[in-house]
Parts: sequence; structure tokens; C-alpha cells
Amino acid sequence: MFNGYINPIDTTASYMKTGHTFNTLTQVSQAIPLLLIGIAITIIFFMQTFMSDLLEEWGFGFSDVEIEVDENLPNFFNACKIKDSEWYVKEDSYYNKTYSMDLIEDSLSSKLDALAGPPKAPIQGIHWYVVLANPYYAELFAYIPLDVVNRANLIADDDDNEDNDCEQSDMVALILNLAFISESFVENIEFKSGISA
Repeated sequence: MFNGYINPIDTTASYMKTGHTFNTLTQVSQAIPLLLIGIAITIIFFMQTFMSDLLEEWGFGFSDVEIEVDENLPNFFNACKIKDSEWYVKEDSYYNKTYSMDLIEDSLSSKLDALAGPPKAPIQGIHWYVVLANPYYAELFAYIPLDVVNRANLIADDDDNEDNDCEQSDMVALILNLAFISESFVENIEFKSGISA
């Protein structure tokens, strides 16, 4: 038995009364902002549909003029810092020679390698969509970049072979770029000492 707080819904075809009427507009509730937004959208739609010529005369319409924004930014190769381009070229060359893995295309590598002179408007921050280009992530991954002097001396591994010390840090770059290495090559990789051989 229903005790009478709200009008009961007898069938699926009947509607529950919300209590929102024109008499309740003076009462402030959570529905008032929605009502105001609805009224504003209705007015804007009506004016755009039926009064668009008048709105354009007043400067409120959408014009057909396409605005070109010239930010006066230089070409990427003219804005790339030499230090950052040398870092990427060195990384690409090393991983190509040691692991037959291309980080960038040869044409891009040669363009970056040919850069000379400081840029007039250098790019600030990280230049590349490469995780290890960000020093913060390189530190989190315990990756020591190739441009660090005496890199092999800073990497400690668990064997006496001094020729493979860099492999521990190299594995970070290999694993991060695993998706870009050919599947046949990846199937034969064993992530252990001697991986560079």
C-alpha cells in the first residue's frame, strides 16, 4: 500500500509529476540554472536561424573569412638546438650500429647532423616524442645517455666482462622501442648479458 508522499505511478503509460510549474519559478532550486541555460540556448538558436543577416551586420555572426595565424615560428630544423640534435643523432647511430635498430629515418638523421650554428628562436624543453629524451624519465629508468662522458664506468653490471657494461642501460632503450623492432628479431632476443653480441 502506498502511503501518499508522491503520486503513485499506476501503469507504464502514466507519468510522475515533477512539481515544476510556472508557479514554482520564484522558488530557487537546483533546476533554475538548467532552466536559464535552456532559455539562453533557445534564444541563440532562434536568432541564428531567423536573424543571421542582422547579427552579421551587428558583428555577432559567423563570417566566412578564414583567419590565418602567423606565429612567426621558424622551421623545426632552424629552431632545434645543436646539443639536442647531436644527442638524437648519436643515439640513433649507436643503436643502429650495435643493435641494428633505427630510432629515426636516415634522411632526418642527416638533416639533424648537418645543423650548424645556434638557432635564433630555439625550442624550449624536450624536442622529441622520445621518453629517454626527458632527463626526468631517463633517471627513473636508470638510463645513462650516450653523451655522458665515461658512460661505461657509471654502469655497474654483475659480471667481470668490461666490454658489455653498457648493455644494462641499453636494455632500457631496447625495451622501450620493442614495438618498433621487427618481430623476427624480437623473437630471438634474450634479455641477458651478451645481448649486444
